[in-house]
Amino acid sequence: MPFQQTTNANYEKEPSAEPPRARVRMWQAWKNMLKNWHFAGRASRQEYWLNYLCNFIIIAVSAIAGIIMLTMGAPAAIGVGIFIALGLYTLYIIIPSLCLTVRRLHDQGKSGWWWWISFVPSVGGLILFILTVLPAKNTPDNPWHKD
Repeated sequence: MPFQQTTNANYEKEPSAEPPRARVRMWQAWKNMLKNWHFAGRASRQEYWLNYLCNFIIIAVSAIAGIIMLTMGAPAAIGVGIFIALGLYTLYIIIPSLCLTVRRLHDQGKSGWWWWISFVPSVGGLILFILTVLPAKNTPDNPWHKD
């Protein structure tokens, strides 16, 4: 059976179908992460992965700019300043990223405490990655399911 996109009409006819979620743009997902410092609620796959893509781009561009400044003969203070700003940014996004990961786990029907599995050597990070990639669990037995 080919994949069929759920529309509002299908959702009204099929109570088990997932309601369509609003599309989120990359920078909007990043802004939402920075202002939503809470663990309650759910985060869609799109919101979660666009946020991480945005953070990767910011960190990669900053690191490349810092390396270029340090190797091309620019004053060392500029390159070091870029790396200090990058370190401060990384420290700033730790808590919002943790909140986003917990909300993504809620979308799976898992408790936020599952985040700690990432500290299990060798397989913990892979298990957390798989949990964040899986589609939402929109069943009534999900404690974070909205009726």
